[in-house]
Amino acid sequence: MYRFLLSFLLLPLFSFAQINKEYQGLLWKISGNGLEEASYLYGTMHVSNRVAFHLSETFFEALDNADYVALETNPETWVADLTSSELYRDLFKMSYQYNQYMMPLYNSFNPKEPQQQDWEYYLARDQDLLNNLLYRLDQQDQDFAESTYLDLFIFQAGRKAGKTIYALEDYEESYKSVLKASRQDEDAVYITDRQARDLLGDFTDWQTLMEDAYRRGDLDLIDTLNSVLYPGKYYRKNMLDDRNKVMVAGMDSLMQAGVLFTGVGASHLPGKMGLINLLREKGYTVEAENRAVTTTSISRKDEIDAIILSAEPQDFISDDFFIQAQVPGKMIKFLSQPYQEYVFADMVNGGFYSIRRIPTYGPVYGKDRAFYQGRIDSMLFENIPGKILSKDTIQVSGFPAFDIKNETRTGDHQHYQIVFTDLEVIIFKVGGHKDFAQSALPKAFFKSLELNSFDDTEKYRPQFEGFELRMPGSLRTEQYEAAFANPYYTFWVQSFDEGEYYAAALRQYYDFDYFEEDDFELKYLIEKIADDKKLEVDTIYLDAGESTTFSRFVLKNKKEEKIFGQVHIQGPKYVMMMTTAQDQAEQESFFNSFAFTPWQYEDEFQEYQDSVLHLRLESPVKPNDYESFLAGLSQSRGYQSDEDHSYRGEVKEKVLTYSPSGEQIKVRLETEHIYASYLKLEDYWLEKINDFSDEQGLQLISDSTLYTRQDSNYLSEAKVLVFSDTNTHRQIKTKWILENGALYSLWTLSDSLGYNSAFAERALASFQPAGDTIFGKPITLPKADLFFEALDSRDSVRLFEASNSVYKVDFVEEDADRIKDYVLNYEQEGFDRTARLKLLNRLSWLDNEKHIPFLEDLYYDKLDSSAYQFKILETLVDFNGKEGNKSFKKLIMDEPPFTATSYIYSQLFEEFRDTIELAPIIYPDILPLTDFEDYRSEIYELLAELLDSGLVKGGDYKSKYKSLLLFAKVELKKQHASDESTNTYSRKKTVNSELVTYTKLLRPFARKKEVQEQYRKTLSVRNEAVLADLVVVMDPYWEVPDSTWNSLAKKPKAFYKVYPYLQKNDKLKVLDEKYRSREYYAQSILEYNRYSSYDTVSFIGSEKVEIKAYPAEVFFFRARNEDDKLWKLMYLVVEDKEKLSAEYAMVREGETYNENIADMDEVIKDALKEIKLYGRERVVD
Repeated sequence: MYRFLLSFLLLPLFSFAQINKEYQGLLWKISGNGLEEASYLYGTMHVSNRVAFHLSETFFEALDNADYVALETNPETWVADLTSSELYRDLFKMSYQYNQYMMPLYNSFNPKEPQQQDWEYYLARDQDLLNNLLYRLDQQDQDFAESTYLDLFIFQAGRKAGKTIYALEDYEESYKSVLKASRQDEDAVYITDRQARDLLGDFTDWQTLMEDAYRRGDLDLIDTLNSVLYPGKYYRKNMLDDRNKVMVAGMDSLMQAGVLFTGVGASHLPGKMGLINLLREKGYTVEAENRAVTTTSISRKDEIDAIILSAEPQDFISDDFFIQAQVPGKMIKFLSQPYQEYVFADMVNGGFYSIRRIPTYGPVYGKDRAFYQGRIDSMLFENIPGKILSKDTIQVSGFPAFDIKNETRTGDHQHYQIVFTDLEVIIFKVGGHKDFAQSALPKAFFKSLELNSFDDTEKYRPQFEGFELRMPGSLRTEQYEAAFANPYYTFWVQSFDEGEYYAAALRQYYDFDYFEEDDFELKYLIEKIADDKKLEVDTIYLDAGESTTFSRFVLKNKKEEKIFGQVHIQGPKYVMMMTTAQDQAEQESFFNSFAFTPWQYEDEFQEYQDSVLHLRLESPVKPNDYESFLAGLSQSRGYQSDEDHSYRGEVKEKVLTYSPSGEQIKVRLETEHIYASYLKLEDYWLEKINDFSDEQGLQLISDSTLYTRQDSNYLSEAKVLVFSDTNTHRQIKTKWILENGALYSLWTLSDSLGYNSAFAERALASFQPAGDTIFGKPITLPKADLFFEALDSRDSVRLFEASNSVYKVDFVEEDADRIKDYVLNYEQEGFDRTARLKLLNRLSWLDNEKHIPFLEDLYYDKLDSSAYQFKILETLVDFNGKEGNKSFKKLIMDEPPFTATSYIYSQLFEEFRDTIELAPIIYPDILPLTDFEDYRSEIYELLAELLDSGLVKGGDYKSKYKSLLLFAKVELKKQHASDESTNTYSRKKTVNSELVTYTKLLRPFARKKEVQEQYRKTLSVRNEAVLADLVVVMDPYWEVPDSTWNSLAKKPKAFYKVYPYLQKNDKLKVLDEKYRSREYYAQSILEYNRYSSYDTVSFIGSEKVEIKAYPAEVFFFRARNEDDKLWKLMYLVVEDKEKLSAEYAMVREGETYNENIADMDEVIKDALKEIKLYGRERVVD
């Protein structure tokens, strides 16, 4: 069927010679339907490749005669549309939401000085968005490209001719369609390699074939290529068809008002749902126009490109008020720490203006602005694009600067002014097509540049506040949020005053699951700065303030100059301050001026309702639905299937971010399974609270109930819960609201020392279910009636949910008769045997053994069904009582079931392990079943466990002594056979559980000569892993020779198994002295916990360290294989105890090193540095 469909799909391609092509041409004349003058439609390519610019005289005539120009979207509003788009912001947010580790907390305060490659980028490269907006150039093909792409050229031509530009689509809706088009359709049938080769012919790839089709105006081929290359059901519908309907409606309206020239992607024109056919269906006549390219048409493009349209300059002031300029449009800010950038794309003229600000942190490293001026000067020749036409040294507002003019190899002029302050390097740049940078507007821009000074008499507060302190000096720079805010960035403010440097950095970290110890973070944030070796920590210690602890530190740069600082933490806020001031009084004046302050809000708090999470709250930020929309696009096939699994319960959550301050709160909706119920409301809360506390390792420190509302079919209770952890004053303050079968929760961060957030507090006070949807029935309402109602309804959906939810229903004794009735008599497609057997098993949950006779009768009635028999036996054991086990024994011995599925047997006997003390009831009567291999291993393994537990004795199964001895002999022979093929211990999981079981069960008979002989022969097992398991089983009953223990000790992986036994039984003395050491046992732990082995492993040394989990001891080893020339550092971390234990062992690999070169003290020092961070979840390599 698929082959037929694909052949049908490709038919137009393979039959071009025989079929008349309907869509040939790029320029189409639209007439009729009441139009007084013809309008025109042109198919474009969204690239700057010259293939798109075979423009004819008719193209320019159509454009000249138009009253209006229509495009898919209006380029003049692209930047505004993009930066104001909630959809794009959410898409951007998703890129960092789950990428918090890309901006680790502990790197937040590193004053990162730009390096050589950074300066090269800053000088040579422009903001990537500018290329996407203005040029869409491929660096490799730019010599074969035009100055812009065709859609933008049409826009520029129209604007320069004074025509009105219209967008046929709403930007947000168009963007949604494009995203939906990218969804994967797993039912799509793709072209085969053979068909692809036939289709490509002489072309090497699809792009060149598509370009050739466009060059020839062959829209039929373009349409077919779209179908072949994107066969999924989502692509054509969302990328083309739906959008075409919207565009045709817009064209129709505009053409009735005047002459229209429309330029849209060529793929939108052909096909049944293409623009050409849709226009014809509306009554228009649409005909292809001749498009011969002439010298006249070529010159027309150059003439239009040369026109520079003037605009009214606008005042620009940077968000920290340091930079002022006049720009003919609105500048948009981008922040990519450490640098920030403002750009304006002049879409009409094809030019751009940019201001790039790069903090140097020079004073921290003992470098002044003259150093950076000299460094940049040395890099200009290599990194200014093209040819430098002039370079002058100037001043801008008293700061030294370079004025540079250059011409790129494509003939475009650019103009730079690079200004050097004591805090940053600022690169002002204008570029564009040909002489644009030399025109009047760019000249006015550079003439207007002004850098402002600041008044330092008042305490400094960021615009969003959050803290205050004195920032001395009239030179100051700040880094605020950009167009696409990222809450994981660090806010920096720096100032410079008569040679002294001052800085404060604020990082917020919202983690709603984990707290780190305050003292650790106060120190480690500074220790991390020394990682790049440019600064070293001279001193760091904790100090006590009025209500909290903070850290003081001193850093030293390579000039031995000292930098003094402090770190403070409050709630999610981390603030670091530093200064180069050497005068202690000045330092303390600076540090003592610091205080945390409440956040300030530029937006009004309003009550918002979230339609996805069905909640409402007061907030300065509006929740929206795009996160759910975007999440749906990326879901896998299983979640896109038609089956609705919401009855099982779902979890949906969002993090709401107030961008100006970077604050975050989390809102969450968790729906319960529709059949979930709890006997008491207290049981529900206990489970939920304990689940969170245990999973996250947090402590509940406050639990207050706000209200309880209840009637016969409604239950709601609200709580405020506060969680924290040891060694921190920070808290997670939450509001949980249970409403029937849904738990709504709001999560905020706080502390016990006065952190204040109106965003968090007002959200907590106002947070409520929206009231538009009530999920399920009250959680304390028994759901058995609902379950049986679903079965009785015969509704396929309800039946599906019930059949898959049997184990979710808490049945009570009163439901027993209905359970039996439905097991015996209920018949309905969709309620299969699996569901019926699960329902039968629920009788065991009633904890009433009076149902055993029913199960016994049913067992005998179902002798032809092993599935029923096994489930009944399992149910009897699940009663966890003597009568159930007795009935189990009677039934299985009378009519034992058999199956080809081996795990069914192990699953059946696994049930006994929940109440193993009752398992002896089935012995020894069940032993005859061991004659059948199906049952043998399970019955004997359970018996061996009972023997270990002292619940049975050898006399209880002596009737099977000869069989056990025989089975032991057989398994031993099998092991010998295995040894002959594999005589080295290579895998840590190499075991022989059957031989171990039989060896163990023979222990009560160890005095018998044949058992002693069997044990003696067992010592000949050559697989050390298996032998290690066997000797610890035999030894208490049969003396294992010292030579055997020492032989096993030679193999660390085997020694790992026997050492704990020898240590526990005070038998380490049987080992040679070299095997008794802690170091050797440590090596055995290390090697046992590695899948692969090294040829050589040798001990280096050990160290005692403190890690978060416990005081630890670290054993260092070196390892390599025979052919290796380098060593690998290996280490084992265990809890520091008198008796070495493998219980919490961690095995890690360190660095690879050359023993002839490496300083081992440094190698181990670096390893210890990492080891000390174990368990610190926020530490990211």
